[in-house]
Amino acid sequence: ACAVHGFEAALERAQLFSEAGADILFVEAVTTEAEIRSLTQRLKLSALGLADCFEHVLVSEAFASEKPQPERFVFVEEKYPGKTWIYIGDNIKKDFVTPNRRGWRTIGLHAAPHNIHRHEAADFPDDHQPHHWINHLEEIKDLLC
Repeated sequence: ACAVHGFEAALERAQLFSEAGADILFVEAVTTEAEIRSLTQRLKLSALGLADCFEHVLVSEAFASEKPQPERFVFVEEKYPGKTWIYIGDNIKKDFVTPNRRGWRTIGLHAAPHNIHRHEAADFPDDHQPHHWINHLEEIKDLLC
């Protein structure tokens, strides 16, 4: 679908299949790391039943803004002034410092054997700590929706 209809159309189709309960998805002709990262992050939201909770999902690489650069946060703040902004992450080393400094609500996923980032929270200063910790992604829905 990517080669014929473009990345966004392929992503939309994959999300629909995911929401319908597909056990496996193949999105072919994804050509950049940013597209791959965006696809996996968005499919996680669909699998957790969270895709409809958000108007915009900004994956750092797809937004051309590496963590902890503020561009993604500024975009959201300008698009939705006066709102409550929420950031969810699992890398205490660089996920929470910028949204915390900008006044966002932050939610951290505790390290587990299957997580990519396994830093110890106690090793980092307060500005790197999220406001809320959760143990499983399924807990996000209770905090947000």
